[in-house]
Amino acid sequence: MNTMTDVRQVQVPHTYFQKAKTEYADWRWAMIREFLQNAYDAQAANIDFLLAANEAGRIELHVSDDGTGMDRDTLENVLLCMGGSRKLAGSIGGFGYAKAILFFAHHRYSICTRNLLVEGSGGEYRLTEESTTVSGTRMTVELADDSSLLDAWRERIKGYVAACFMEFATGRPVAITLDGVVLPQNNDGLYDFAVKTSLGDLWYDEQQEASRSAFVVTVAGLPMLIEALYSSTNQSALSGGLELDAGSAALTANRDGFTSAMRDQFSKIVGELVQNQSAVRYGKALDLSINFDDFSAIPGSSSSSGPDTSSESSLPPSAPLLLMCPNTAKPDAVAGYAAALRRITHERYPANFHLKVDSLAVRRSANSQAYITAPLLVAEMNKQRTAKLAHSWRAAISTILCCDWSLKNGAAFYDQQGQLIDDWESNGADVSGSQTCFRGRRVDVGFCFIANAEGLCSTPTIDGSPHRIFINPLLLTAETRYRHGDLLDLAFHELAHLWEQHHGEAFCAIEGKLRQSVRRWLSDRELLARLT
Repeated sequence: MNTMTDVRQVQVPHTYFQKAKTEYADWRWAMIREFLQNAYDAQAANIDFLLAANEAGRIELHVSDDGTGMDRDTLENVLLCMGGSRKLAGSIGGFGYAKAILFFAHHRYSICTRNLLVEGSGGEYRLTEESTTVSGTRMTVELADDSSLLDAWRERIKGYVAACFMEFATGRPVAITLDGVVLPQNNDGLYDFAVKTSLGDLWYDEQQEASRSAFVVTVAGLPMLIEALYSSTNQSALSGGLELDAGSAALTANRDGFTSAMRDQFSKIVGELVQNQSAVRYGKALDLSINFDDFSAIPGSSSSSGPDTSSESSLPPSAPLLLMCPNTAKPDAVAGYAAALRRITHERYPANFHLKVDSLAVRRSANSQAYITAPLLVAEMNKQRTAKLAHSWRAAISTILCCDWSLKNGAAFYDQQGQLIDDWESNGADVSGSQTCFRGRRVDVGFCFIANAEGLCSTPTIDGSPHRIFINPLLLTAETRYRHGDLLDLAFHELAHLWEQHHGEAFCAIEGKLRQSVRRWLSDRELLARLT
């Protein structure tokens, strides 16, 4: 039985509601976001969407939740008041700007919460106190979209919910259903890279040969918007998410975009990541070092370029490879690799050889998986062609660094007695058994088992640490027989990074000088002979 009826008029011009949808890049995305945000902030554990076509041929969107519901004051002065918001600390929302696209811009709407019923159309609504009480909140909106868009709406809701991870972000789970079916969320998603930025935690996968980077920007795990950036080159793009430390304060009033200052900051962050992705990729991989000999120190250098291995140089050729890893690596993270590498004989690989194993240090680190597992690693390292490739790679690196241009621009070689080789006429340009250095640091070689990386050139980050030039045997030996020309192309490219980190005109010029200098010194036949 009805006890009281009030008619209220929202004090906003009707023309405002007509244009409200155009103030969003995607008003349907924003509408889904606002319904979920309001329910989640009301402590709902279950949120249900239902789509149906009514007799007029228009779509009706029904949203219900089991949250705390609303009293009369909240309905009138918060939900149905433009700009009204009384969100508690820790809530996802905050501006109260989206009422137009939730209710006022549509044909009609109804809200049922506790013992209150609101029925409205445009700027006018009727509020009634009912004799019965409901739990949570139930809302129905009759959209201007006709029934032909039902499937498009379903896909839009599924896509939005798939990007949500409120349980991971806040620890509070919420089940979201569509037409009675539970929708999957992103609480267990895996990403190849995760970095801490000035805006918040950012995670992503790398997209090769693409120019459009896209990030889902979230607050407490709820997607706010998708921000896309385009790079001038197609070397790579990034796809992932950003959780804002500043919450909605970093966004415009309708939460449809960054404030201008935040957008500039975001563009700079992503631009630098794209530009330096090879360094990021390198830094996330597990670093293993094997087979050290007594060339660990560079003569004349004030610091050691490697670990103290004086007791290791006397190892017999049949001794197992020695495994070393950085102090930051957890023992259980390398135990499998250590056991696997012990089955590889010492004599098969060059001295001071390194491995980079792609352990996906991701947002959900507990679910990380390696790009190559320990059993696959030992199987690959035990292949005869892989061991031959290691020696060919070292020969290619040493030979190119021995060219005239390289020797005049930072490269140097030391013999087995630790003496600098400067009489190349007597030496005959024979660098076998010598130690290669660049600007006072040892140059080592190794394999990288990193997805989508054919090769890598490391930049030392601590005093005395060596330069490391990597090649990916999984990609180079994908065919039955690899070509030495492919190996040389990679060697020229990665060595050019010793002088220039970023790709560009300066990098191309250095690579060209290396190739020209080697060509003037060795014929193609002589060069290939050195690799075998």
